[in-house]
Amino acid sequence: MALEIAIRRFGGPEVLEARDVAPPAPGRGQIRIRHQAIGVNFTDVHGRRGDYAPLHAMPMPLVLGMEAAGVVEAVGEGVERFRVGERVAYASAPIGAYREVRNFPAERCVALPQGVSDRTAAALLLKGLTVQTLLRRVFRVPPGAWVVFHSAAGGVGTLAGQWLRSIGAHAVGTVGSEAKVAAARAADTKKCSCAGATTGPRAFVSSQAVAQRRSTTQSGATPGTGRSPASRRAATSSASAIHPASRRPSR
Repeated sequence: MALEIAIRRFGGPEVLEARDVAPPAPGRGQIRIRHQAIGVNFTDVHGRRGDYAPLHAMPMPLVLGMEAAGVVEAVGEGVERFRVGERVAYASAPIGAYREVRNFPAERCVALPQGVSDRTAAALLLKGLTVQTLLRRVFRVPPGAWVVFHSAAGGVGTLAGQWLRSIGAHAVGTVGSEAKVAAARAADTKKCSCAGATTGPRAFVSSQAVAQRRSTTQSGATPGTGRSPASRRAATSSASAIHPASRRPSR
């Protein structure tokens, strides 16, 4: 038997309940993982509350969670990438990570190197993929760029600040309260203010834009640019970058 945390209805934390179940054998293309660490993300809160319409079509009881790390206990038919005893992690659907043991598609798992602990992998994989998508795929942020990042003191925001510094870019952040400013700055966010403040990142970015315009005009460059079209799009695109899990979907 293995422990899992399930819900029988949507609601607050009180709907979470622990129960023991017998783990089935892994199916074709699956591996059975004994979790050593499980990621808890705000998207799980949305799921528990019933904010995601697709979850309403799924049978109850429902097990939430989509990020974990652990050890392979069994291998299903057709799986060649992993062997029993190897350490793996994942951060994707299907949901169901709030379990001690679960079956999961092998093709959606990654092998963990010795230098990465289970706890670190479960805490960072989903957030790291989010930041990588925003900074390297949605738009490849160039060195020297200034990027406005909302919720700069959160899990994604603090990782983004460090990532931007590592590639030579600069993070400008917004946070929800003054108490979070120090955490954002500790994660390499150069300029930070509370959302809604009159002297925050918007004012900072505006002053930078004025200085840039004056400089490029004097140097003969196209007014207001001085950069490639791609660099200008970076400033526009990154200014609205928000982790999808931080938005409450419309019902």
